[in-house]
Amino acid sequence: MLMTRFLQVRHLKDMMKQMFDGCNSEEGISLFQALSLALSGRGGTGNIAGVATAVFWM
Repeated sequence: MLMTRFLQVRHLKDMMKQMFDGCNSEEGISLFQALSLALSGRGGTGNIAGVATAVFWM
């Protein structure tokens, strides 16, 4: 975040506007679907890492 100078915070308004604007690609997925996919991927990876850490800790 420091290297990008808080890009996620600075462009939050623009990201929300584009996500809920309703524009869809004929060849791909919508912005909301892309966001959901990215968040679920991070959550799944975090769960796997958490279980592996817990097994190692025990």
